Amino acid sequence: MAILHQIWFLLVSAWILGGTGWLTLALLGSTLPFDRRERIAAGVLVSAAWVALLHLLVLATTGRLHTILYGLLFLTLGQMLLLAVRRLDIRRKTNPAPAREEADRPGGGGKEDPADRLESEIPKPKRYAGIEPLWILLILAAILMIVGGGSLGTIHDSLDTVAYVRGLVETDSIQLVSPIYSPDPLPAPDPRRGTFHTELALISLASGIDPADLWRELPILLFPFALLVLFLLAREILASPSWALAATGIFGLTAYLTPDHFMQNIAYASRIGWVMGWVGWMAAYRFLREGGRRLGIFVVLTAPMLMGIHILSSAQFLMILGCLIPALLWSRSWRSLEWRRALLLTAGAVAAALPFLIIRLMASYEVINPMFNRLQGVLFLRDGWISLHPRVAWSILGWPGLMALALSPLLFRRARTSMGIAVLLTTAWIPFIFVFFPPTLMLMEHFQAHSLIFRLLLLIPTPLILTVLIRDGAASWKNPGRRWVRMIPAGLILLALILHVGQVIGFLQVPSQRRLAWEEQPALVEAMEWIQSELVEPRVILTDPLTGYAMPAYTRHTSGTPLNQHSSPTDAWAFQRMVDAQAVLNGFVGILETCTILDKGRADYVLLNQAYPRYQEQYGLFLSPLTYELSRLKFDSQPALFTNIYDRHQIIIYRYNGVGRVKHFVQGLPHSLEGLMPDDAGFTPGSAAPPPAGTELGILAPLDPPLTATTPAETINVIVRDVPNPFLLTDAEDARFAAPLPPGLVKASHPGFQMDQPAIEYLGMDSVKTVHPGEALHLTLYWRRTKAPMPLPYQNILFIESDPPDGFFARLPLQPIGRYIWEWRTGELYRFGKGRLPLEHYYPPFLWQPGEVYRDTFDLWTPPQIRPGIYRVHLYIEEHLFNPNVRLSQLLSERASDLGAVVATVEILPGGAGYSP
Repeated sequence: MAILHQIWFLLVSAWILGGTGWLTLALLGSTLPFDRRERIAAGVLVSAAWVALLHLLVLATTGRLHTILYGLLFLTLGQMLLLAVRRLDIRRKTNPAPAREEADRPGGGGKEDPADRLESEIPKPKRYAGIEPLWILLILAAILMIVGGGSLGTIHDSLDTVAYVRGLVETDSIQLVSPIYSPDPLPAPDPRRGTFHTELALISLASGIDPADLWRELPILLFPFALLVLFLLAREILASPSWALAATGIFGLTAYLTPDHFMQNIAYASRIGWVMGWVGWMAAYRFLREGGRRLGIFVVLTAPMLMGIHILSSAQFLMILGCLIPALLWSRSWRSLEWRRALLLTAGAVAAALPFLIIRLMASYEVINPMFNRLQGVLFLRDGWISLHPRVAWSILGWPGLMALALSPLLFRRARTSMGIAVLLTTAWIPFIFVFFPPTLMLMEHFQAHSLIFRLLLLIPTPLILTVLIRDGAASWKNPGRRWVRMIPAGLILLALILHVGQVIGFLQVPSQRRLAWEEQPALVEAMEWIQSELVEPRVILTDPLTGYAMPAYTRHTSGTPLNQHSSPTDAWAFQRMVDAQAVLNGFVGILETCTILDKGRADYVLLNQAYPRYQEQYGLFLSPLTYELSRLKFDSQPALFTNIYDRHQIIIYRYNGVGRVKHFVQGLPHSLEGLMPDDAGFTPGSAAPPPAGTELGILAPLDPPLTATTPAETINVIVRDVPNPFLLTDAEDARFAAPLPPGLVKASHPGFQMDQPAIEYLGMDSVKTVHPGEALHLTLYWRRTKAPMPLPYQNILFIESDPPDGFFARLPLQPIGRYIWEWRTGELYRFGKGRLPLEHYYPPFLWQPGEVYRDTFDLWTPPQIRPGIYRVHLYIEEHLFNPNVRLSQLLSERASDLGAVVATVEILPGGAGYSP
């Protein structure tokens, strides 16, 4: 972006995000006790309220985005005029004109007005005396954002936001629905959309910046803004600007250096709403200490203002207000006056937000997406009771957050005499207990408030707690008797920060394909720019789910394919759409079925993205690079159906010519797999024979509704040359594996995982009987696709274990911890395993047809440190969730006997050359 254009963009962004709010607070003047820094922070929140009001007014009239922009402009000009008139009036009252006779008298007029002094006579301060450390920190933060700002990647929030903003700008309308991946809008409003999305669209419209560039550049303003607001909050609670600056530095370090680009992607509505909630927290704390009717009104109105930005941000703020009341019970320094103020604040904020909450929920959607409506990221206790998955809490809190919670009991005693510390501790522990306490977690899951669980963990004021602990350690340094004891927490905090930075460095050192969710791919960006410039009219471009999720964010086009549960909560066919996309791109799916899916989805183009490995284990729905050549062969071999219009950097775009033109599909000779598959794929080529050449396979079913008169009149015949599926067993081989399932294979699973009618069933296993450490364990599993529906993909879990070794560490109550200690001491392993989809790299189960039997051959490498002995192979099946679940027994016990059936045994012999991956 050119420097002048960037400056223009930043000025427009500052005006829309905070201009009207700042002018409003300036007009209110001293009636609200905010200094100039606090006025900037509060102005962003008030500006969002103005935009929300204009949004509602325009929604009832023109419904155009331009109307909101003009209204905001007139509002700003009116406020500027009122402010100028008011300041002139104040100046007239404070500096009355001297009497004429006094003014005419030489040397008369009383005292000299400082405004009448020559500018050269006013003493100037030193050059850098006015630059405070805070502003230096904010400038450095802005520079960091200029060097490496926001990134779209494949993170669902960034792509959802940019796609929605692009839709507002492209259509010049203020929609209440989110047409993310489908040409048709979702059936109901999306509560994740709010006034901040409207503000982003206004910035894009007024500055002329593309929504994707908007996302990359906006953190230049928002990251320093977040640091400023945290500084103001910390200054209010810690009562020390110096230590507030230290807390801001800790927050900047931990928030910037995170794998998910937390502050680089602060333009999420939920994240910026969380930051704006700190303004209300600061005002609430000041109101409890100082009072002030208008300040209390501002705090009460913060809840509905945040409701307009993001529904969960308002819930976070109400939780913060609720945490103030237990702090009153804890701290002796609170007076009865603060009791009344705290109760009034909480009750008033709830009452102010409740009507807006009811309206949003009544107009909201019902979650019917099978991928969304699942318990995910939870810990199953027993009898249906659940808690939060510890790994989820770890991923959100990290080392600094865990250290803050672990060391916070050291502050319990001081909370009795310090209301600031009492507030920090209640705000940390109440949300933490809330998400781990089974009844409250089950209540949130009942209302499908999955995201609220994670947002509550973000309330923990980690940087402020760590700063208080460091301050206590520094204060005790003057006490020689207990100097080193009191400095231990500070040392642990330093260790946590080092581990946090080391974790981020380790993440950046992993192969780039494992960082796809956080990094933009230059080849994909170039292809998207070409699509946006060359294809003027909106089209449906079918591609894999990962690439398709980025399509509406970068372009005006849609992909027809969601990515995961976040993109389509109201779509009951979301998983089927993903399966359809995988079928189109999979080389083993025939051309007849491919054309049927493309016609059903009214696709105009097919994008084959081979610029990066599309398979990611955490989603389990993406094709592997092992099938790239096979996938491309399917389209290149049918030039009459698919015209190659773009081929750069391993991204290929085909124009689909078959809609309404195909007359007949005629079977031809099959393609050979020679050179298209790796040598160790584990199959026998030609095991499944296609129909005889020349067989007429039929025509496509007519579309409903039928195509318009613009459909080309000419028709074509398609000679089908499909690739035989080498993993599909013929009927003759099928009889070998008609034996019943091993007893307890599925029934032994926990009720949370149990599948009464699994869509795939295990038939048997072939494996080697002996293997050396570091060598490959060659396994062949046989599966049958049943008639049961598959709402989610399945994965099979293989645990290969021996009896735990004797000794003290193996008898610990938490045996996994004992295992880690034992392995660290001895350097030996006695358990390993893997979860995978059958044929995951070639032909995953959701593409199988009922009744088909498949052979899945793969190598499972044994660790070089594995302990020799007899090992049992446990197998069980579970749904492949976006966030996996775990059972309490898995955390307490090392035995896998309750996780499935023993399907084989293998002996690991001593010796072997070892394995180096």
